[in-house]
Amino acid sequence: MDILNIIQQLEETGVQFISLKENMDTRTSTGKAMFQMMCVIAELERNLIAERVKEGLKASKKRGKTLGRPKLDKEKLTVALRMYDSKEYSVKEIVSATGISQGSLYRAINRRKLGEIN
Repeated sequence: MDILNIIQQLEETGVQFISLKENMDTRTSTGKAMFQMMCVIAELERNLIAERVKEGLKASKKRGKTLGRPKLDKEKLTVALRMYDSKEYSVKEIVSATGISQGSLYRAINRRKLGEIN
């Protein structure tokens, strides 16, 4: 519960937290308890969401759904890089002709440049 630690650190330096919207004053015992309960509920909600996402991914896998980014066709990428190297085509034309995304093209170009540097 990071927010509780932050509020505690602020209080140690003399800063008081008062929420006008929720009408909550952490200087009082009631306000402090309310704030802590809100933090616990928020953490519970975050954990429940994470569990549901994991269960959903697991169920999708059982149904045979392929998870993650689709595999990039190596041949299309090779053609796209050749087109790029020829300097006869714009990136937009390369993307349109090969069907790979602009991001994939730039990633491949940058990976290749890094390989040449190393």
